[in-house]
Amino acid sequence: MKNNRPHLLAVDDEEINLRILEHYLSESDYQVTFAQSSNQAWDYLTNDDYQFDVLLLDWVMPDGDGLELLKKAKELDKYKHVPAIMISGLSAPSAISKGLNAGAFYYLTKPLGQDVLFSVLKAALNELNSIRSLVANQDKFADAFSLINQGLFNFQTLHDVNCLVESLSSMFPQNINTPIGLRELMINAIEHGNLGISYQEKTHLMEIDQWEEEVERRLLLDDNSSKNATLQVDKNADRVEITITDQGVGFNWEAFLEIDNERITDPHGRGIAIAKLFSFDELNYVAPGNIVKVRIDLRPQ
Repeated sequence: MKNNRPHLLAVDDEEINLRILEHYLSESDYQVTFAQSSNQAWDYLTNDDYQFDVLLLDWVMPDGDGLELLKKAKELDKYKHVPAIMISGLSAPSAISKGLNAGAFYYLTKPLGQDVLFSVLKAALNELNSIRSLVANQDKFADAFSLINQGLFNFQTLHDVNCLVESLSSMFPQNINTPIGLRELMINAIEHGNLGISYQEKTHLMEIDQWEEEVERRLLLDDNSSKNATLQVDKNADRVEITITDQGVGFNWEAFLEIDNERITDPHGRGIAIAKLFSFDELNYVAPGNIVKVRIDLRPQ
């Protein structure tokens, strides 16, 4: 079922919850397929006539929970990188952490708010588009970047980040999560480091869908127009070490190295912790927090 509109799979065993989603999405640009059981959802996921861009998964279902369905879906090549949003009445921080640690892109608690849903869907699709671009361009610079042992790159804008990450991705064909994690750290260097966008400001900007516009606005300010961040690469046969440095005053990075229960339902704030879990073999910040160093092993340890 090919369609230019993003295709969502919404899974919930309670019809009223599917009706709420149907109401929210009825006038949107999304195409939605509904499933009322884990088994029915699995039939859709393994049917070659369907390709979903985002999975909306209920946690608790009679024939298998959404977490198990997520794990099975991630084993399928065509859904390895497709973002999954867990939706559940389980609001305990331990449950939310479990879902995120299992690879869920986001966790929404019931009752579901329409504005939050659309905000998270947009972020999930942006993530998917970035991953697809990385995969499509991974071979483009493979020969050139295989020759690099040392390199220093300046970046200033979100466009710079995307260009550099797509180029560097060819160094890590074994793990697409590595360039995704690098992008997270580089964006943090720009927005929080060089431009001084606070955590609270970003929360508000994402809620009103103005984050990218504010980044572009601040880049044009006289105080920021000459600011660059740097990415340094040091590579040998066994590993790649990357250092990212910004011109900011630093931040309390220790609070962001683990998924924080108090911030767990915020629209952002988990990127560094997720990158630490899935993107690198080692991640360390240097005080006061405007320098981050990561290590990626090229050979099994």
